[in-house]
Amino acid sequence: MRNDHMKKVIDIMSQEGKEEEGPMEKWVRDWHKKPSLVKELKRKKGERSEGIKVRVMKEKKPQPDKMEKHREKEPANFSFNIVLAIAIAAVVIIGGGVLWSTLNAKLFLTLRMKQEPLELHEEVELNVTQTEVDVAKRIAPAKFIEEVQEKTQTFKATGVAFEDKKAEGTIKVYNNSNPPSALTLVVGTRFLSSGGGKVFKATEKIVLPAPVKQGSKVVASVTEVKVAAQEVGEDYNIGPSKFSIPGLSGTRFYYTAWGESEEAMTGGSRKEVAKISNVDSENARTNLYSALKDSALSAIKQEISDGYVLDGRALIEDDFSFTCSEPSSTTVTSVGELAFTCQGKLSLKALVYKADDLKALALDLFNERKAASRNLREDSLQVSIVPKGAVTQSGRLVISLGAGIKTYEALNQDVFLNQILGKDKEQINQLVADNFPQVERVEAKFWPFWIRRAPSDAQRVKTRLTF
Repeated sequence: MRNDHMKKVIDIMSQEGKEEEGPMEKWVRDWHKKPSLVKELKRKKGERSEGIKVRVMKEKKPQPDKMEKHREKEPANFSFNIVLAIAIAAVVIIGGGVLWSTLNAKLFLTLRMKQEPLELHEEVELNVTQTEVDVAKRIAPAKFIEEVQEKTQTFKATGVAFEDKKAEGTIKVYNNSNPPSALTLVVGTRFLSSGGGKVFKATEKIVLPAPVKQGSKVVASVTEVKVAAQEVGEDYNIGPSKFSIPGLSGTRFYYTAWGESEEAMTGGSRKEVAKISNVDSENARTNLYSALKDSALSAIKQEISDGYVLDGRALIEDDFSFTCSEPSSTTVTSVGELAFTCQGKLSLKALVYKADDLKALALDLFNERKAASRNLREDSLQVSIVPKGAVTQSGRLVISLGAGIKTYEALNQDVFLNQILGKDKEQINQLVADNFPQVERVEAKFWPFWIRRAPSDAQRVKTRLTF
């Protein structure tokens, strides 16, 4: 490639001075034609001839691998310089960061404070006429929420009863007295069947006319009488029978007065049926009341504003009404299948209050009782109430307010910080143990990690209280 370039130079020089060829042009052309001169110039590499530097290369064709290695020398040197520059910059940056961190060292202190509990029990009044907390009078505001609920529900009877019926029929009563005379029988006169000793009673008064005498023969009088069995059951459904009248025993009419039935007695039965018992009625009342109350409470809860509290013990129940309709039929196929329907209505009022009002009241009472040197941990406040009596219709409820809170001895952080500046961890721990008994434990975290003493500037010390 370089030979080609040299040849172009010679050609140009030849074109410019064809007529007169100077010594320089002649020397260059001769050099190009004589390989021996190449070797000689190679030994005298670097020499100048009349201000022109000639770099001689072998006419041997350049090898690609060697050319590639030659080309890679300059990038390698370039990469090394970049790496060196980056390393120097990194050292400068890291060194500057270390120096800055050291000059701006910080200390983070976590102080675990000793605590003591404080409790109170006060009688407080909730009142719907109050608009704000009155600490002196121990009164907090409240309000009423009212809800009316109605419900109809069907229940099943579980009682057991018997449906009893007596057999009934008609008896013809004969009077064949002699001498003939009339006979009167009262209501309830008994008739005893001759076939099985079943007793039937007359359901009406019986007047038996005197029999008619036809010559020497007496023709008995006959009167039909409605009778009913003395007892219930199918056993009295007897067929046509003759009956004596036990009440006439010992009189002359006992053998001349009797009864006969031409048709069977019917209707006698004893059947077990379901019944609405007192227990069923009471259970229906209790279940319906409970359902109405739950429904009313659920509706009240949906109406409560944020921050208000509903206490299930602060309720007024008004106008609970309960009625049950008679079942359509008292005859069922088996016990417990008789249904009956009941209706109920309940008006419920709930006295609600703001939890924050009672907490504020409790905090004010604690502040009145605590020592001046102690602070309250407001986040540890616990409040509970127990109603004393019932809510009045006017909206007043007296409660027992119970509250508990944690307290701790106040710490003058300015004094504390000034004493720990420039001290190491052990010195800080000892200082706290000797001078700050309200601190149970101290945890120190230095930044950066190689720092071992607190900064001299209090602004670079951060403290946090824990319990």
